[in-house]
Amino acid sequence: MFNRVLVAIDGSKQSEKALLTAISDLLSKDSDLHVIHVKNKLVYGAIEGEACYGGVESPHEICRNLLEKDKEEVSGCLEKTCGKNGIKYTFHVRSGDPRNVIIDVAEEIGADIIVLGSTGKGFGERIILGSVSTYVVVHSSITTMVVR
Repeated sequence: MFNRVLVAIDGSKQSEKALLTAISDLLSKDSDLHVIHVKNKLVYGAIEGEACYGGVESPHEICRNLLEKDKEEVSGCLEKTCGKNGIKYTFHVRSGDPRNVIIDVAEEIGADIIVLGSTGKGFGERIILGSVSTYVVVHSSITTMVVR
């Protein structure tokens, strides 16, 4: 078992499965569960690149509202998975490149293991977009589990 577990979630079925796997297979009664949700800055860049029209929120406000909406959706999943089962967790919400942010937060909190889901991207998507799970496995010095 691990003392401090970090699970990365993005609202996908794969990340929910990663969370369930961490809970069932990696946590002991003394473990600390940390969950991170990272909003990719590429989404913000696309929004900020668009022109704003009268009566429309500023790009900064739109980004902040999107982050808050994502946080609420992911929080609902966490409450359903953890809260109803009495599992305590610390929830981290950040923006940036998920590949780097996940590793940085894992190091900050002293995680013993990082758990993430694999979205099952095809070869072309991985080459163009990169794979968060592959990047974390290769670049993190912390044990990493990828759940399919």
